[in-house]
Amino acid sequence: MPPPPRVKRKYISLEERKTTFREPDFGYTREEAIEEAGRCLQCKKPACVNACPAHVPVKDYVNAILEGDFDEAYRINRCTLPMPSSLGRVCPAFCEQKCILGKKFEPIAIRDLKRAACDYGKRVTPAVAPKREERVAIIGAGPAGLTVANDLVIRGYQVTVYDRLETAGGTLVAGIPTFRLPREILKQDVHMLEEMGVEFQFNESIGKDFDLDTLTYQGYDAIFLGIGAMDPKRLNITGEHLKGVASAAAILADLAFQRDVDLPDRISIIGCGNVAIDIARSAIRLGKESTILYRRTLKEAPANDDEIEEAFEEGVDIKYLVAPIVILGNEDEHVSEVECIRMELGEPDDSGRRRPVPIPGSEFKVPTDMVIPAVSQSPQLEWLKLDDGIELTRWSTIWTNEETGESSREGVFAAGDDVLGPSTVVECIAQAHMAADGIHKHLSPEEWEKEHTIEETPEEWPPKTEDD
Repeated sequence: MPPPPRVKRKYISLEERKTTFREPDFGYTREEAIEEAGRCLQCKKPACVNACPAHVPVKDYVNAILEGDFDEAYRINRCTLPMPSSLGRVCPAFCEQKCILGKKFEPIAIRDLKRAACDYGKRVTPAVAPKREERVAIIGAGPAGLTVANDLVIRGYQVTVYDRLETAGGTLVAGIPTFRLPREILKQDVHMLEEMGVEFQFNESIGKDFDLDTLTYQGYDAIFLGIGAMDPKRLNITGEHLKGVASAAAILADLAFQRDVDLPDRISIIGCGNVAIDIARSAIRLGKESTILYRRTLKEAPANDDEIEEAFEEGVDIKYLVAPIVILGNEDEHVSEVECIRMELGEPDDSGRRRPVPIPGSEFKVPTDMVIPAVSQSPQLEWLKLDDGIELTRWSTIWTNEETGESSREGVFAAGDDVLGPSTVVECIAQAHMAADGIHKHLSPEEWEKEHTIEETPEEWPPKTEDD
């Protein structure tokens, strides 16, 4: 007998969705969450947990929801994730891709259940150990930086987070539109860190207001770099110098902070990741024509499937198996067209996806007023000096020890996008947990060793004594 169908989310009307930046779906009610949790098979070896980079105990919190204990479901999530409410909305849900039920039927709506746990569960601030003397500076208040701050303040370390923005969140606040992640939800997660004792210093940039030597001179015992990857990568095609070729990160940041965003009527976005989809859907909400140009098929697109589906519903035009080859301009050197070529898929490349191959003679032009490359980003490392002692990889990311997160400069650690390259929030969180543990080992090696020593049980129990 097949399981009951997956409980569907309820949305505001499509016409309203296309004109508002507020969250488009209502999330589960308590009753709907319990019903969806009842579909879980409670596997003995849950593949969903192994699929999650942060190894969130999915099975346990889903079972807590099934029993109606949303407080416990929230507690389980908060033990692993410093920002569970945000992840309940923007996580790519690798867990659902490995759900056993999903092999034949629809997988459990694990991300939606996480959101329900946070919507209805009581928020309890984690216990914090007595304050230590050691101080740690964290550069970047994004997912990686917030995770390290969370893990260290729980252990009693004095933590100060520096960020160039006016608020915490990093890519969560500056790179994700409010219709995907309402700001009040993120603020709730950040406020809990403040209650735990994390100190924030905003509007301060490394390389401008301070550097690594400054922080060392100020007496910080360790430094963590979580600066993200927000510098756009170039398309390396003719015409990128033209007026009207814009930065995806800059546009999303302007929208996030409600700055004036003067978008023209026709926008062409290159790429089909979440950034591209977010810009396209934002443009629709501003009454603009939004076209995505993608060189592979939608099956290979890195954006979340539900985001792509909602983009289609809202009127985004996605042209797939096409690649831009030239950006053309008018006499004022402003973008007027994008010349593209049609593609076909060949053999898989290093990413495992089939490589797009140009079809000779298939060129065509797309009229447009703005071109927004959204193919990838790079870490912002222009602040680095030669004598900082920070080694980079051939991908222009920060080299770190894979087990501790320590960089080539002693006492300086890193994790997240500046190490991994552009990644998902949950992948950054997973690596940041490791780096926080590495900092703890660096500052308190004896305590770390004691925590990580597994006491072996004698072969005979109880063990023999001399009297025996």
